[in-house]
Amino acid sequence: METSHSYKLSYVLTTYNKLPALKATLTRLLESVQPDEEIIVVDGKSTDGTAEYLRGLHQSGLIHQFMSERDCNQAHGTNKALLAARGELIKILTDDDAYHWPGIQACKQFMLAHPEADALGTDGALVATRKEQPPVFTATRPVFEKYLANRQEYSFGDLGLMLRRSSLALTGLFDPRYVLLDAEFTLRLTSGPARLAWYTGCVWARILNPRSTSLMRFESVRDDYIRLRRYYSVIHRQPSLLVALRDCARTVFRPVKRRWLPADPSEMFPGSSTTDPPPEWPRLLQRGEDLLAERNRAAGGEFLFGPNKAT
Repeated sequence: METSHSYKLSYVLTTYNKLPALKATLTRLLESVQPDEEIIVVDGKSTDGTAEYLRGLHQSGLIHQFMSERDCNQAHGTNKALLAARGELIKILTDDDAYHWPGIQACKQFMLAHPEADALGTDGALVATRKEQPPVFTATRPVFEKYLANRQEYSFGDLGLMLRRSSLALTGLFDPRYVLLDAEFTLRLTSGPARLAWYTGCVWARILNPRSTSLMRFESVRDDYIRLRRYYSVIHRQPSLLVALRDCARTVFRPVKRRWLPADPSEMFPGSSTTDPPPEWPRLLQRGEDLLAERNRAAGGEFLFGPNKAT
């Protein structure tokens, strides 16, 4: 592995008590990492042997940096990794999702060739643990084109994020007040001065499993998005009577709706349940990678940046 600090890309990954998933993810990452790339893993003081596992990888020279200490949440842990990263670019990873590794390399080469781009996002897929549930692929081109046309902010998944380390002073770090890593960051990114590029290929597959934060903390996640929609509708755009009336109506009727129509996470994430058995991670990640490879062979991908398409 590269022994100097002239890394082109830093992979940053946070984890907490998900050792089986972490092992499967790191196995694939170690098969894909390039000599000019580093791996940073931040563990939130797991109690399932994660720290010992990571220490062994670090002592063997397979991962470059790791730390195991208490943190507030994923955003807090990821910020630690961002501040420790030495690569020109930073790729956000998770410990329980699948990736199209050739697609990550294509994004790396695009970002290296376009230093004016501060960050890049990609399309991906939602994949349930149950094989009979078909994947749902994102198609963000129309939304990104609106962003290019009038700076219309939008949110997207952190699994596709690639950041330029020198642009962190412009994009900022992740906000630990929110449960999901991407909830506030991507809205701030797309409404601010940073320049975002987009790759229409599918680079990630979110594996919706019983340990997914989106399922385990569904109520908090939903509340976060409600607060963020209010903020970006009223503050970042011209206030209007209609926006104010809608906000008041939601405030009045939301408690009633929650009481009589309780939210069911399975409605948002079909095919996943907090009562499902523990996933078989190597099989699930392989399935996710196969779906991504098949999708990219069929649909391809291109890079969008600035007023015109950039390739």
